[in-house]
Amino acid sequence: MKKIPKEMKNDLFGLVLFLFIGIVFMTLGVYLLISRVQTKSRCDTEVKAVVVDMVTYKTKGLKKHITYAPVIEYEYNGKTYRYTSDVGTKPAKYKRGDSFSVMIDSHSPDMVYMPTDDINYVLFVLIIIAAAVFGTIGICGLVHLFRRRE
Repeated sequence: MKKIPKEMKNDLFGLVLFLFIGIVFMTLGVYLLISRVQTKSRCDTEVKAVVVDMVTYKTKGLKKHITYAPVIEYEYNGKTYRYTSDVGTKPAKYKRGDSFSVMIDSHSPDMVYMPTDDINYVLFVLIIIAAAVFGTIGICGLVHLFRRRE
């Protein structure tokens, strides 16, 4: 068996790292997508919701991005529930007093599916694309590296 040169070990490490990052991104993307689909499928009851407040989400980093997400209230079986969306938009998609329908889980009424939150699907697609790119670079690089070694 041939000894692996130092340059090839460095290449091997980098390519395995690319492959690992691709696997992590793919796992994350699939998990988030399955989680979202499960929430959507569990929410079986339509209720009217009213925007009672807006929250501000600020991103960290050099460029500060500010987005606005609605805080809604809805009633189910005589009880009032409050839900804060985790998806912010700029400009704000809603304003206080806006009314619209949301889907809730009749067995767990605090679980909400807002159809407008589907913007997250773009994030899932981007994560899976990143996974494909990193994974492809890692696999192709490893194949090339081992063919070159022979």
